[in-house]
Amino acid sequence: MSDNNRTFEDVTKEAREQIDKAETFLNKQANELRKTISHQLREASKNINSQVEGRNLDAEHKVQVSKVLNRLDELSGYLENHTIEQMEEHATKAVQEHVWRNLLFALVVGMLLGIIFNHRD
Repeated sequence: MSDNNRTFEDVTKEAREQIDKAETFLNKQANELRKTISHQLREASKNINSQVEGRNLDAEHKVQVSKVLNRLDELSGYLENHTIEQMEEHATKAVQEHVWRNLLFALVVGMLLGIIFNHRD
């Protein structure tokens, strides 16, 4: 069939197939990246722990290191236990629940950047 004889439905069907293939490929890549990041977070936690282990830290520093290590473990666990689709749903829900706060934050950041860049000139 020549390109001139293709119907709109044929083109649409072909485009949908290409989009589906691309979506499958991107989801696979995103999941591989998710696993890699989770692994790197676990390794970072181990490295920090081993570097701090032999040091004589005061109580405040120990608490701070413990908080960092706990947060790294939480993030790694979240990445390991949730799919990309689930993370997308969580992010969408969080943005929708805090629309006004996010808009206000963006406005303040934009104003500050405007002031900073305006004074540079």
